[in-house]
This record gives sequence, structure tokens and C-alpha cells, in this order.
Amino acid sequence: MPQMYTHRPLSPGRIIRILLLEPHHNPSEPIRIKLQEISLPKDKNERGAYEALSYVWGAPIGDQPIECDGDQLLITENCLAALRSLRLKNEVRKLWIDAICINQTATQAAIQEKNHQLKLMGDVYAHAERVLIWLGHGDDRIMALIDRFSQTDQPAGSPAAAAALVSNEWFNRAWTLQELCYAQDPVMIYGQTEVPWETFVACMDWRRQNSIDEVPKHIYLPYLETTSFHGLFRTLTNESKLNDGSREPGWTGPLQATLFGFLRSRKSSRPEDKIYAFHQVLSDLGFVLPDPDISRPVAELYEETTYILIKQTRSLKILEYLPSQSRMEKLPSWVPDYSQALWPPVHVVDLTVESIPRDQTIERIKGQLKLRAILFDAVAAISGRMPDMDQTNMSIPSQARHDTALRCYQTMYSWMEFVVGHEAPLAYDEHAEDTSFLAMDTIDILGTTYPVRAMKPVEAVRLTALARLVARVGNPTDYESPSAYIEALSVLSTIPHLWSRLQFIHNTKARNAMADTHPDSAVAEQLRNGHPFKVFQLIRRRDQEINPQRNNMTSELEKHFSIKNPEQTLYATRRGMLGLTTADVRQDDIVALLPGSAVPILLRAVDWDKQMFRVVGPSYLPDTSKVVWPNEAFDDIILV
Repeated sequence: MPQMYTHRPLSPGRIIRILLLEPHHNPSEPIRIKLQEISLPKDKNERGAYEALSYVWGAPIGDQPIECDGDQLLITENCLAALRSLRLKNEVRKLWIDAICINQTATQAAIQEKNHQLKLMGDVYAHAERVLIWLGHGDDRIMALIDRFSQTDQPAGSPAAAAALVSNEWFNRAWTLQELCYAQDPVMIYGQTEVPWETFVACMDWRRQNSIDEVPKHIYLPYLETTSFHGLFRTLTNESKLNDGSREPGWTGPLQATLFGFLRSRKSSRPEDKIYAFHQVLSDLGFVLPDPDISRPVAELYEETTYILIKQTRSLKILEYLPSQSRMEKLPSWVPDYSQALWPPVHVVDLTVESIPRDQTIERIKGQLKLRAILFDAVAAISGRMPDMDQTNMSIPSQARHDTALRCYQTMYSWMEFVVGHEAPLAYDEHAEDTSFLAMDTIDILGTTYPVRAMKPVEAVRLTALARLVARVGNPTDYESPSAYIEALSVLSTIPHLWSRLQFIHNTKARNAMADTHPDSAVAEQLRNGHPFKVFQLIRRRDQEINPQRNNMTSELEKHFSIKNPEQTLYATRRGMLGLTTADVRQDDIVALLPGSAVPILLRAVDWDKQMFRVVGPSYLPDTSKVVWPNEAFDDIILV
């Protein structure tokens, strides 16, 4: 039995190993390779005599034996499949594959080698003759679609094949994104079929633009994010010449949102790889990072990286990317847990960015972030949390989507009740007349006139403030045209209409009274015994027949409540303001305004005497970020 292969130490400098994949006379022959040292070119435009493989390991540890320099080396099943597909019949193929060409053992020498090789990863792909993106094999539908891509720029083909193709895990991984960014001549390969990256993207975009694929958005999203980041990175590094260190990019809102989103969303098997997979990308975008060290504690790595991102962007926007369902131990509250996906998923990205003033500094002392802040307000009361009504995710069973929609309507109703019934004054009350006039009014529900109490002006102004909050309606200058602003206000005006219907469906006495006199027995039965959500749907259908324009605007407002605010909790502050947050907010949490953050940040006191706080999470509190505050309004605080 052959002994296990042992990697020989690499020579110092810009040295890597490549593998020589021996040809075969029969596809069933065992895989045989040899390893060889080469030096990476120093000229950034020079290509090496090898191809680099970009693929997904599949399993963290290899269990498939191949022959390497006469000994046995274990690789993963997906790596073995790629080698079988890439093996030529009559000549040796020179490849670079990370799992083989880098010593993957846990010895101290191997760790030092990995640290050094991590710094070269971008260069390995940048200097490769070609980068081979291995997507797998075995699905005839995908094979046929890739084959179409190579033959025509307007490929029809199976929507199911396209969905399976863009669902490939390659589009979700952290390492593969960096590999694509540096590839000079990337090629997509499935089985024995290959197509250039540019052709692949053009064909997929043509299918989307011509509605060939009825593929849910959430399936296409990783593919779209990958292509957009690739294009953005190539534009920045080419036009700004960042590889030469000439200057840093302007850290705009879209650029920061894209970068921080990818740091959170891309997947990796090891938590440290969420940083190291982007090490050269970040370096080439102007960030000064410490050398990779895979033996370093992950929490320490995350903390230092976060501080570097804050310091060099001069922004605290990364605090908007804090929330996750769980967090690793020993991680300061101001540091994102990059090993976890952002939660809830960001459906609406805020591209606003604020810069830290030049006269203010942010200092880091192991685990702590010292900065200035305005402790603006505190949370006085809390309402319910809106479920995540992701209508794009058709993989969710229909009954589950129905149940979620039901909880959304229940939360809408509880938010309105919370606002109307809030005992303490709200900041918006001053805009209403002080009156307790309780005149009766009527509304049409299911073809029947239904008496309701007219809203007090203070109730109307509070509900309008809530609608404005959930719809994110700003000032007229925030809109492209006056008509767009007026249209947004028109949607807000339907809040009394929505409120009256939600009140009715939850009023058993009123429903029974209407059922007693309603001429349609089926409708009467629904009114008496139907679930409130079913009754609401019945009312909506009737409203659509009577006044479709108003009903459509009301439906738009409902979408603002649910789709724009997934996993958001409504709260009221002591100053009488309404806010929303995805964080686990509690009563008495502090609403803080931090220079460099475009949104308020919720803090929880740890030690008032030392002004120490934990970050709870970002919040949405309209208009607070646009106020110019005097220096004396700021306090020196410590985030832990």
C-alpha cells in the first residue's frame, strides 16, 4: 500500500506549486499527478504556464485517493471529478489547485506556508493563463444549456436548467469571488463543456431581459451579486490604478454597502476565511491589512479588520451590518460576526453614508471602541416584530407563506393600535387640533354601510406618521419629481381606510351585526365564522370592484408595512418619536447618534459612570441624521 504524500517545503519568495496532470488512455485510469515549483511572474501583465482552478471543495477533508509523485494524496470528491474532466488524452496539463498545491496539514510548517500562500492567492489567479471555473457535472439539462451558450448569444433552453445553474454553490462562496475578480481569462466548465465567462454572463443577462426564465429573484441573487461585484472591482482597480497604490476609492454609500454586504453574505467553511478570502481584494482597494495568520483567534481577527474598515473609510456604516441570529463568544458588540449571515436579509439597501469629521478620532483599545456620540433619546415602549414576508422565495410552501402573510396583517394591526393607544404624547401630536369630537361616520364594507367613529385628529396624525415611517417617505427633495412625492403622499392617505378595515375584521360584535343583515348567506357565514384574514381578503376583493384606484394604493401601503420592514420592531421613544429596528430592542435602550453613521444606533448601558455601552443594532428614526448638532451635545463613550 502506498504511503501518504508529504509536501516538501517551498522555496522562499513568490514561489508556488503547480500540479502536472498526466494524460490518460482510458477515462477509468487512476489520476496521477506530479508537483512542481514555479516562480510567479513579477510583471503584472505576464501570464504563467498554468491554469488555475476555481471550484467549491464540497467537503472540508478529502477522502478520495489519487497518486501524487508515487504516493497517495487524499482529495475531495468534487476535486476528483474536476481532475477527471480536465485530464487530457495526449498531453500533460499544468494546473494550480489550492487543496493540492498548498500543504493542507496542521503542522507548524504547513500553517506558515498557508499564511504566505494566502498573500499570493490573488496573484496566482491574476497570472494564470486561464482560470477554470468548475461547476460540476451530471445534470444533462445544465450541460445542454451551457452547450447552447457556446453556440449562440440568444439561448433559449430550459428555465429549470438556468435555475439549477445559478443555484450552484460556486456563486455563494467567499473564495470563488476573489478568484473571479483576479481572473484574466475565466472560463465556465460543466462536465466536458466550457464557455467563456463573458459569453456566459451575456447569455444569462439576455435570458433575464427577455423573460426566458421565470426564476424567483432569490435564486438569481447570488449570481447577480457576483457579476456586479466583479464588474465593480475591475472598474475600481483598472480606472483608479489601485494595484499601483496610487489612491484609494471614494468610499461612497453604494461601494460600502456592496463591500460590507459581501463580507457578511458569502459562505466559507472556516470562519477566518470570511476575511482572508477578501484579503487581497481589500488590499487592492486601499486597505492596509495585517499579514494573514490562520492560527490567530478569529474574534481578534474580526475586531482588527472591523477597526481598519472603520478607520480607513472614516465611516461607521459597517454598524448597519451587525445583526445576525447568533454571535461567537468574546466578540465585541461593535464587531460583526462575519461567520454568520446577515439577519434579517437586507431587502432594501440604504446607500446613505456619513463621514466621521476630521476633527474627531475613533480609538481602539482591545475590545473597546472610544468615540464621541449624542445620547439622543431612550426607548419608552415597544410593539411587535414584523415577520419576513419574502414573496420572492417560492421555495417556501404556500401554507407557510399564507401563515406569514396572516402574521403580517396581525402585526400591522398591532402597530396601529400601539400608535393610536400610546398614552404618552408623541412628537407628532402638536400637528393635530386638540379636540375630542366623536362624530359618527360611515364606510362601505362588502356593499353594506358600516358606522364607525370618526378618528380624532390626533389619531389621524399618529397613523399618518406611522405610514410615513414604514414607507420611508422623506422630504420633497428626496424624490425625482414633485409628482413622485405627491404619489407617495397619496399612498399614505389610505392609512385611515386600511385602519378601519383592520378594526372591523377584529371586531366580532360588528361582524356579527353585519352578518345578521347581509343579503348574501355565504358572505354572512364568513363574517360570523371566518378567520379575520379571510374576511379581510373578502373585503379587499369587494373594494377592488368599487374603487380599484384606492384599493391599489391601500395594497401598496400594506406592502410598505410588510415587504419593506421584514423583522422590524416598532418602538416609541421618550421624546415621542417612532422608530424601527431589526435589533433585539428593550425598554430604556439608548438611541445614539454617532458621527460617521447615517442611521441612529441603539445602545445598552453597561456602566453609566464609565459611559460604557454595548451596541444593540442599527435603527431607523427619520430626520435625526440631518440635524447639525453643536459640539457640546457630544459625549465621550466607550463601546464594548
